[in-house]
Amino acid sequence: MEEKELLEKNRFTEEEYKKKVKEQFRQMLEDIEMEEIRKKQERKANADMRKLKRMVQNKKEVDEFVKKLLKGRNND
Repeated sequence: MEEKELLEKNRFTEEEYKKKVKEQFRQMLEDIEMEEIRKKQERKANADMRKLKRMVQNKKEVDEFVKKLLKGRNND
């Protein structure tokens, strides 16, 4: 079929088809890259949250220890 007939039937020429396939492939690669970036950010956020929880737990333990020391000191 000629290019004109293809356009009239709402189909793509070979060049247009290749262009669309190339664009879809590029979009897929971009989506994969964005997913990898999102996963890395999520892992970092989770690691930061675990670190923060450890810090809070350590502070609670230290506060409790100091409280016991002061209580024992006041009883002497």
